[in-house]
Amino acid sequence: MESVSFADLDRRAHDLLESHEERIVDVWVHGVRASGFPADPKPEAELRMLCREVLRTMRRVLKGGDPGPAVPLATNVARVQLDQGRAQFEIVVILLQGREAMVEVIREVVPTDDGARIAARASDAVNQVISTYGSVTCSICTSRQDDRRVRVESQLASMVEQSQDAIVLVDERAIVRNWNPGAAALFGYSREQMIGQPMDRLMPPGVPEDEAHDLASEVLRVGYARRSETRRIRSDGSPVMVDVSCTAVRDPAGHQLGVWTIFRDVSERHLLLEAKLQAERLAMVGTMSAKLAHEVRNPLTSIVLNLDLIQDTLRGRGKVHAAETAEIRELLDPIESEVQRIHNVVDDYLRFARLPQVRLAPLDLDAFLRSQMGLVSQELQQRRIELDLGLEAPNAQIAADEAQLWQAVLNLVRNAMEAMPDGGRLVVSTRRQSRSVTCVIEDSGCGMTEDVRVRIFQPFFSTKRGGTGLGLPLTGQILEEHGAKVRCESGPGHGTRFTLEFPLMTHSSAGETEC
Repeated sequence: MESVSFADLDRRAHDLLESHEERIVDVWVHGVRASGFPADPKPEAELRMLCREVLRTMRRVLKGGDPGPAVPLATNVARVQLDQGRAQFEIVVILLQGREAMVEVIREVVPTDDGARIAARASDAVNQVISTYGSVTCSICTSRQDDRRVRVESQLASMVEQSQDAIVLVDERAIVRNWNPGAAALFGYSREQMIGQPMDRLMPPGVPEDEAHDLASEVLRVGYARRSETRRIRSDGSPVMVDVSCTAVRDPAGHQLGVWTIFRDVSERHLLLEAKLQAERLAMVGTMSAKLAHEVRNPLTSIVLNLDLIQDTLRGRGKVHAAETAEIRELLDPIESEVQRIHNVVDDYLRFARLPQVRLAPLDLDAFLRSQMGLVSQELQQRRIELDLGLEAPNAQIAADEAQLWQAVLNLVRNAMEAMPDGGRLVVSTRRQSRSVTCVIEDSGCGMTEDVRVRIFQPFFSTKRGGTGLGLPLTGQILEEHGAKVRCESGPGHGTRFTLEFPLMTHSSAGETEC
């Protein structure tokens, strides 16, 4: 038998594939369709185009004697299949069907031993294409996974950096490893100040020592933990109420590597809850005060009337019983004084419980203060208090109930007077902002401690002897109904400043109020 070289077999296989391309494609497509695989077959035109591309690539492989020409085809097919979400084995099955079609056609055309050897060389070329396709697909998958991982990591990093929440990563020893801008804004520590520092730096005095331990134990046990409201401390020492959520970071083996912790500032929610509870307490106190004041006022009125009758009787006794009358008056005077004090307390309770509904109307704040402060100027002079009236918000209109607003301002002014028993300086000033106008009432008196300052708007809290503790709560209630924000600053020996911020009226809101 004459020996035939591989080069000669490759050339003959090349020529057969070229001259019988359509026949091979027909057998190939029929074989794919008859096999019923894949379940979601390609369209006829797309499948025939793939078969032709594979045959032409195989001819180039046979002509050159190396698998290099198969790389572009394999790369293109792999990318298309991955983009379409098809499995790799679907293409492999189609290529195997093509190998069977080529062998069948070649054996038909050359029904000799040469035909078998030519078919074997064509089969080798198909196997090279399949092998190249597999390696290229794996490379593309790996590359895409790397790209996807980098993209996901980049997105996660961006999310952490841009989040308004404080997001902190700590290692298994509770040492800070990541500190985002949200954490810097919330706690006041920069990234450089916190990276490498223990997390318990944020724990304030007074928080149970086992809280952090309980959180860590829960995360270790179930993978996450949460505390809806707890305290932490900022860099300046001030406390902040936060919602804390912790999630474990684990390696593929399940070992804990650290913990992602998210802090959300819930101080405003906490203050709103406190305000709600305060409003509920005030409503209850108001109801009780009204009932109690009503029950006390009736007998108190009777006592006052009878005291007046006794006083009239004593005046009618003349000089005959002057000494005895003087002795009785001496006994009655303190009784009358105490009864009057009780009467004043009852009036305060009723005023607090029955504050009438505000009737808002446009009010020029500067003109109002200039006029009303004139009413107390003489009293201020008698107390040797200098009035500094710095009204710098001309024509700034607010929506106000003039009578009730003056009651609130007068309460603050009288408190300022009482804080300066030996004289001093009272400042009443205004300043216009873009959307509001502020009114400052400041004295040079004795000031308050922090413990007193935070309680001044609580009902029945008073530092005055015989005070009811309702003056400032009533003031706060009036200002709240005017939409004003109130801020108090004070310190022992440094006086007290109240800042009232009222929303400015717009032309449209003025019209609505007047209507």
